[in-house]
Amino acid sequence: MTFQHRVAFIPARSGSKSIPEKNLLRINGKTLLERSINSAVTAEFFDSIFVSTDSDAYADLAVQAGAVVPFLRPSHLSNDSARTVDVIIDFFERYSLYDPRITRVFLLQPTSPFRAANHIKECMKIVEQSDGRRSLISITDVGGNHPYRMQSFDGTFCLNYGGFEEQNFSPRQELPRTYIRNGALYTSMLSSILATKKLIESSPYGYEMNSIDSVNIDSWEDFWLAEKIAELGLRD
Repeated sequence: MTFQHRVAFIPARSGSKSIPEKNLLRINGKTLLERSINSAVTAEFFDSIFVSTDSDAYADLAVQAGAVVPFLRPSHLSNDSARTVDVIIDFFERYSLYDPRITRVFLLQPTSPFRAANHIKECMKIVEQSDGRRSLISITDVGGNHPYRMQSFDGTFCLNYGGFEEQNFSPRQELPRTYIRNGALYTSMLSSILATKKLIESSPYGYEMNSIDSVNIDSWEDFWLAEKIAELGLRD
């Protein structure tokens, strides 16, 4: 299936409690926002690259990097409680007044600094080789943080999480492989997002990424790890 209009959508609000101005942190001289835009530009198949932000300064930076910012995000969708899917719905319901051709949306969050053009291209190949309409998410192996080892804690006692009957002390290699969304890439048909009010449909395709490419910056520790990875030359 050939899509009429494929777009990248990069959410970049200016506020952040965990790390102030997180999207302006720099790795190898480029901000997280610029790195995300650059991965979309380098992929060379998006018809449009949109940035949603509540900041004029962010908007100027995004445009200089090659993205389009048709309008600023409303304040009620610029706080910590705002859901990404609601940001997408608001944006495209407004933007469809200008361009109704958009069919598939790729969500590229700036907090994934090592998601690169090749990852985007490989994800596009997966959905295009199918019927072209299914959702896809990027994932990574949980490694030692396996659900069989997880505990709930009431302040005094630990309980095996998820109904597992007993502690599992098996070597990690013997545990069934389990994955978690890494936040690097999501893609769905825009019509599905608008109809279901959900970012991803049930049973999406999965695209596995390694632990380095899956670094997601949500804390200073995450950022320091990303800096060290870049410093060692493991990623650009």
